Amino acid sequence: MQEVLDLFASIVRRRYESMLDDKQKLQVVEFLFFVQNDVRLNQIASDTQLEALWERIRDEETLTDFLFLVSQDLAFHTDDTAWGTIRERLARAYTIVYEASIELDTPLGDETLERMASLDTIKNFLAAYPWLKAIFLIDLMDLQKALGVSADELKQLADGEGGGE
Repeated sequence: MQEVLDLFASIVRRRYESMLDDKQKLQVVEFLFFVQNDVRLNQIASDTQLEALWERIRDEETLTDFLFLVSQDLAFHTDDTAWGTIRERLARAYTIVYEASIELDTPLGDETLERMASLDTIKNFLAAYPWLKAIFLIDLMDLQKALGVSADELKQLADGEGGGE
């Protein structure tokens, strides 16, 4: 799966670097940080939660375009088998705690489990919303590598100070 993450990071980087507007680039960087730091992807357990995430994206044309473009690129560069494998691996990764807790009846607590997504839920969402694969991959990718910046430049970008360009 590292090959998929490397491919996806190169797609993100190419799409990011092709953007001409610095304001749009900043929106994308902020979005990448938002996904990695503020979204609990293992807790997208309902249509309502997925819709709330989508509204955040849909409200910004730049983010919608960026997300669709990186999703399309990923689909183009992977065959049907790899596309399905990505879905399966992401679903397993983001539901491993929930599924083990249900199966083994571990003491996570009902309240915690109620907020988490099941394997079938995530699989269904990933099948229905191809752009969601990109969201999950954003969460897993190395932002420094994807944006082609140093750790210091990444911090500057996260702080909205530019850098790296």
